[in-house]
Amino acid sequence: MLEVKNRFLNISLYLHLIFLLVLVISCSSDKKEQSKGPKGGEAIGVDIIIARNETVNSQIEANGTLLPMESVELRSEISGKLTYLNIPEGKNVATGTLIAKVNDLEIQAQIKKLLAQIELAEKNEKRLKKLIDLEGISQSDYDNALNQVIALKADLEYAKVMAEKCEIKAPFTGTLGLRKISPGAYVTPSTLLATLTKERPLKVDFTLPEKHLGLISAGGKVQVKTSDSESLLTATITAIEPLINDATRNIQVRAVLEGNAGSPGAFVTIYLTGKARKNSFLVPSEAVIPDASGKQLIVCKNGKAAIAPVITGERFGANVEILEGISTGDSIVVTGVLFAKPDAPLKIEKVLNTK
Repeated sequence: MLEVKNRFLNISLYLHLIFLLVLVISCSSDKKEQSKGPKGGEAIGVDIIIARNETVNSQIEANGTLLPMESVELRSEISGKLTYLNIPEGKNVATGTLIAKVNDLEIQAQIKKLLAQIELAEKNEKRLKKLIDLEGISQSDYDNALNQVIALKADLEYAKVMAEKCEIKAPFTGTLGLRKISPGAYVTPSTLLATLTKERPLKVDFTLPEKHLGLISAGGKVQVKTSDSESLLTATITAIEPLINDATRNIQVRAVLEGNAGSPGAFVTIYLTGKARKNSFLVPSEAVIPDASGKQLIVCKNGKAAIAPVITGERFGANVEILEGISTGDSIVVTGVLFAKPDAPLKIEKVLNTK
């Protein structure tokens, strides 16, 4: 019985020691937390900036794509077997170069037949022309002969057009892509033979919100950042889509890139200078405090902290544009904003420069 009581006393003593240890640690932690902020009634040391009007040139960014100046898929207009194929992959070809040819033997034979028929019909028409002058035949007989000549010539023109469709020629000077077909293959209008591309100069297609429409015009300049160039490149606006997209409220713009940087299909960033605003204020972004109702700044008035609800604009590096909520000459608290409660006394330690 005595042994059980001793064990109970030992356990109780052990629990008391643990409780005291936890209590000491908790008190120590509370003291540390209290030491982080200023004590009640003491002035809070802060750094400020003096609000002053600045001219802000906003920069608008847009995403775009580089496109070749010309690009086309080479296909046959008619179905048939290839009798000629000339696609030097990756090589330049001039306008009008014969790329491929579909079997046109049947069409050529038809052309020869029509030529013979036209020759015979013209002789018959000339003979009947002499007879009608002598009133040897009726006018209708001569008209039928003349109509036959006209019809045969029309058939000949159609056959020549079909013969031209058998030939696939380069529509412009450019670089051929990879060959997609083999010689002797049977092709249809849906069969891709190869692509022909005129790369330089590159076009830049991008979209802008309709509110920025007044900032662009044909002949205007924009800056372009490509992945393979560290510096900004210049592009000249050549055309603006006249209709605004009713789904996105964006407008499509096309420009031509200067220089040889970039590759067709690459993603680029376009920079456009917006309108200058003269009555803006710039404050460090860390001075802006977001809350449920919007954003606010801490302003030092008569040595005490005051809350100023503000409306922000664009971000410029480490600074944020303030559109409404402060006036020229206001002292904006930059450091110590978390401790600067309303009406808390402030001690200005340093006046910073916004530049």
